[in-house]
Amino acid sequence: MQTGKIYVKGNRWYFRYQEPFIAGGQRVWRDKYINLAPRAQFPSASAVEKQFRQTINDALGKADAMTANTMQPVTSFIEHIFFTKKEGILRPSTLAGYRHIYERHLKTRLDGKRLCDFDLSVAQNLLERIVKETPSLRSSNNVKNLKWFLVSVFNLAAVEKSFDSNRVNPFFRVDIGDVWKPVQRERRPGSARYATLAEVFKMIEALDGPASTAVAMAAFTGLRKSELQALKWEDLKDGQLHVRRTAWRTTDVREGQTKTAASAAPVPMIPILTEFLETHRNGFPTSGFIFAGEKLGRPLDFHNLAARVIRPALAEKGIAWCGWHGFRRGLATLLYELGTDAKTPQAILRHADVAVTERHYTQTVDAVSIAAMNKVQKVAAPKLKKLLNAKIEAVRKVRKVA
Repeated sequence: MQTGKIYVKGNRWYFRYQEPFIAGGQRVWRDKYINLAPRAQFPSASAVEKQFRQTINDALGKADAMTANTMQPVTSFIEHIFFTKKEGILRPSTLAGYRHIYERHLKTRLDGKRLCDFDLSVAQNLLERIVKETPSLRSSNNVKNLKWFLVSVFNLAAVEKSFDSNRVNPFFRVDIGDVWKPVQRERRPGSARYATLAEVFKMIEALDGPASTAVAMAAFTGLRKSELQALKWEDLKDGQLHVRRTAWRTTDVREGQTKTAASAAPVPMIPILTEFLETHRNGFPTSGFIFAGEKLGRPLDFHNLAARVIRPALAEKGIAWCGWHGFRRGLATLLYELGTDAKTPQAILRHADVAVTERHYTQTVDAVSIAAMNKVQKVAAPKLKKLLNAKIEAVRKVRKVA
C-alpha cells in the first residue's frame, strides 16, 4: 500500500497520494489531494496524521482497491450491463420505468462519474441536486424510485465486482426524508383521473375509427394499456377475452407474459362490445392484432393514438382525457355503484392481491364476475347501441357521397 505525504501549502494542511485511472486502455496513476485542516490548527505533520488517520487510510485503501471494472463509467455499466442483466428478470413495466428515470434524470448528471467515485456524500448530493433542479419531484414518488433504482445498480455492481463488495451500497444509506416531501392532494369532483360512465359515452361519441373502439374496450373490459395493445382476434372466445401477452412497446410483444400471474385470468366482455369489434374489423380476417399498427405484424401504439388522435379530438369537445388507466378505475367505480361485492371488481381487473380468492373460489368468482358485467351491459348497452348505429350510419353516408 502506498503511504502518501502530508504537507503544508499556504495556510492549509494537505494530504497527497496517487489514484489510478484508465488512459488509452492502460492503468496509470495521477496525483490526488485531500484538504485536511488549517495550518494554525496543528503544530506538525504527525499531529495532523494522528487526527486524520482514518480519512487517510480510507483514501489509500480505496485507491489500492481500484480496478478497471470499478473505474468504469456509471453510465456504461447501467446501459450495457445493468439493463442487459435485468431484461427478463424485472417486470417490463419496472424496467421501462427505470429506463425513463435514467434517461430523464440521471444520464447527463452521471456523465464522467465512475462507480468507484461514489460514497454516501456523493450519492446524497446527487439526489439533492436532482430535486433542486427539478422541484416537481418533491411531490412525487420519483425521488424514491431514483434512490431504489440506484441501489439496485450498485447492488449488481458489487456482484459483478465493479464496486467494492466490502463497502456499503452508498445509495442504500441516502436519506431522502429532507428532499422528498409528498403532497397530499384533496380529491375533488372532476379532478380525479377516472372516467365516469357519462364521460365514456361522450368520448366514444366524439371519436371515430379505432380510437372509438379502443376507448370502448378500455372502459368496459378494464384491460391495461399493454394488454389492449397486445390483444389478438384469437383471444376472443365465448364472450371472454383471454389475456395471453403484453406489449409494452410496439416492438416488445411478450407472449405468455402478463404483469402478474393473476393478470392471465379471462375477462368477461359485455355483448355490445362484440358489435363494436365487428364494426372495427370490417370484414378483415379474424387473426392478428385487434388493434394493428401501420407496420405489418406490430400492434397499434396506444400512447401515440392518445396523443395524436384522442386528446386533440376530446379537447375540441371540452372533454377531459383520463389516461388509459383511468378506465380501469372507472370500471371499478361503476361496479361498486352497481352494488357488486367489493372483491368482484378486483377479480374482474385481475389484481394480484386476489390470487388467494382465485385459487380457492375460482368458479364462484367467475360466476359473480359474469353477473356483475351483465349489470354493466344492462346500464351501458342501450346508449352504446345508439352510438354505434350513429357511427355506422355516418360511414354509410360518406360512402354514398364518394
